[in-house]
Formats: sequence, C-alpha cells, structure tokens
Amino acid sequence: MATKTTATIIDTTQAGTAGGELCSAVIESSGQPVLSCYQCQRCGGGCPVAVASGTTPSDFLRLLSLGLADEARKSPLLWLCAGCGTCGARCPNKISTNEVIDELRAVTAGRGSAAEGTGDIPVFHRLFLKQIQYLGRQHELFLIGALKMRTRKFLKDIDLGYQMFRKGKLPLLPHRASGIPEVRSIFKARANARKGAGER
Repeated sequence: MATKTTATIIDTTQAGTAGGELCSAVIESSGQPVLSCYQCQRCGGGCPVAVASGTTPSDFLRLLSLGLADEARKSPLLWLCAGCGTCGARCPNKISTNEVIDELRAVTAGRGSAAEGTGDIPVFHRLFLKQIQYLGRQHELFLIGALKMRTRKFLKDIDLGYQMFRKGKLPLLPHRASGIPEVRSIFKARANARKGAGER
C-alpha cells in the first residue's frame, strides 16, 4: 500500500524554487520522462523499500518535478533504493525512478545531507564506486577496512566479519580486473555528462 508523504501535499506554487535548476539537470541527465508521471502509484505498490523509506518512487519524482531539490536530497528513498527496477517495469510511462535516483546520488554524495535512518549507506556508496573506478571490481576486505576507517565503527559486525574470513569469503588480496582504463573512461564520461547538463 502506498504511503502518504510530504511529497504528495507540497503546494505546487513552490515549483519555481532555487532547487529547480538542479532538479531539471538531474532529470535531463537521467534520460527519464519524469514529467510524464501522473501519480498512478503502480510503482509504489511494487517497490520493496517504499514502506521502509516512507516514500514511493512517484512521490520522489513529484519532488523533482516541483524543483524541490533539498526535499529530494533528504528523502530516505534516495539511499534506501535497491535499484531493482520494479518501478520502471510497472510504470505505464516506462519511468525508471532508480535511474533518476542514481543521478541525484552522484550529486548528493559527499554533501552531508543524507536523510535520517540511512545510516552509513551514503559513505558505503561513495567507497564502493571509488573502488570500482580504480580497481575495476570490488574487493570486500578493502571496502570493509575503508568503511571502518571512515565511520570509526571498528567493532561493529566484527563477529560476522571473522566468520566470513574463516570461510574464505574475504580474500586478502584483490584480483585486478581487465579493462580498467575502459571502466575509468565510463566514470569520466558520466562526470562530463553531468557537468554538461548544468549540475552544481
């Protein structure tokens, strides 16, 4: 069942707020027909994290279409979205909200504006992508170490980590992927595309 959030009761006269340019840039760079959303809530009925985040994908699109950048950045859905693509599969207008969310995550990462209840997910997100960019793949032990250093939560989940290490799930050394220059070129191209779309 879709949850009612502030996104559904925002006064439409706020559409011209200062965040409008950023929202327009995010919509453009995502390539999704966000303004075609007519709030049918079919996406919310299938979203596996709508209840946990208190926001449906269509509510999130509504914030962007109104130019409410700060509200969109502070939405728990921004970081709790699992990227499963159910929203796009159920949408009659083929809007993949997860792709829009990916674009806004790239803008929001590092700005310290994550919503309450998202914990260390934004930090994990940044570290994960950094390792992909420089190693071409993920190395779990390095990721865990970097996350511990950044969050200072050295003892959290230590028992689980030890069990994974004993079972060989945490190799000591990373395996370098082939095509690392190509992977880095993808990150560079996306960064350039966002600048071209006028992100700030």
